[in-house]
Amino acid sequence: MLALIFTLLQVLSTQASVQPQRTQEVLALVDQVRALPPEFRADTLLRLSDSALVTETTWKQELIEEAFWSGAHASLPYPQWADRRSDSVAENAVRQNRLEALTLQIRAVHAMLALDPQKALRLYEQIQAPMLPKLECSTVFTPVVLDYYQTAVFVFESGFTPKQRKQGDDIRFLQRLIASVQSPSQVSPALEMIFAVKVSPTQRLDLLSLFAAELQGISRSDREYGATETALVSAVAPDRLQPSEAGVLLPSLRYYVVRHVSGRRCTDNIPPSGKIAKSAEGFNVLAAKFDPAGDRYKPISAEEAKPLADDGSYQEN
Repeated sequence: MLALIFTLLQVLSTQASVQPQRTQEVLALVDQVRALPPEFRADTLLRLSDSALVTETTWKQELIEEAFWSGAHASLPYPQWADRRSDSVAENAVRQNRLEALTLQIRAVHAMLALDPQKALRLYEQIQAPMLPKLECSTVFTPVVLDYYQTAVFVFESGFTPKQRKQGDDIRFLQRLIASVQSPSQVSPALEMIFAVKVSPTQRLDLLSLFAAELQGISRSDREYGATETALVSAVAPDRLQPSEAGVLLPSLRYYVVRHVSGRRCTDNIPPSGKIAKSAEGFNVLAAKFDPAGDRYKPISAEEAKPLADDGSYQEN
């Protein structure tokens, strides 16, 4: 049925040189779409809203909002990444196809931003913040929520009126997102968001202070942490930080890194003999830029970064 609907969509779009509003053919097509499973319904409604078949702005918005709420019921909650060392069956089970609930709702927000930024803001704020489970080393899959935080940057830039900005609603929007960070999978994307938004130096320092406070309380499994080490090093590249910002972020970042790399680590995340974890190396490079002597920001030593124990892994095929 889905293939038939896409065929009809293409045919009608080809025929729509001068498009009357809400034709019976398109209304009937929308009714057929509503019989699809929620993820395919949302995906098709978004495609339809962006097609030549729908020219009325109000109707586009209606279809986008319907897609947003349909997408919330998709079977997969958010994109996931499967370690490539695992078997292809497991990897294919979570291959990102942009039909996850979070992805579909983010797509709807982007579609609405082009039509009504204020409505896009309201939609974004109704997305359930990702609730990410604690994962064991035997788990192959880890969450990917980068789009959630990247989209927040666009919403921040265009979703607030001058009056709302004057009242500080835009900054409170970012603060709520930062305060909801609870997993290593969210740490790097949230930090990327802080560096991407256009705010004053004082505002960025305040946001980093809040982020640093949240970082102090995050302690999760190595399957979650290990999947984010490379992204964490990239997110805190030395050229992104001012000295005052480093003073706020680095102590908490050091504590966060040491707590995780010195705990029980998954077999596949344990560094080779003579090496320390890549996130510890990254921290040391960052600290050395702001404090070459190591007096204020002490480098993470090999002893501090030594894993407590091997916590096993998933079975490779």
